[in-house]
Amino acid sequence: MKSHHRPLRLETHRVARWTERGLGRTVETQQQRALDLFGVFPGEELEVLVGRRGNAWPYRMLLPSADRREAICPHFGSCGGCSLQSLDYQAQ
Repeated sequence: MKSHHRPLRLETHRVARWTERGLGRTVETQQQRALDLFGVFPGEELEVLVGRRGNAWPYRMLLPSADRREAICPHFGSCGGCSLQSLDYQAQ
């Protein structure tokens, strides 16, 4: 029996800007469509898992933003209440 699921692809993307919803929008090229990713900042380069219908998830950071900081809250990343806590205050 043939599977109808396409496997995830691993692609390298650079984040160009934020969307109005606070997601990182990657640079669109002729080979790659722009993606919206949670938890990434403009200027960052990362590997992304890309699935069907344009679903995408950050996989590995290759070049973090100079404004990225260690979040001080021990619950950061699990509660979702402060998505910019790992961004330098002046850059927010």
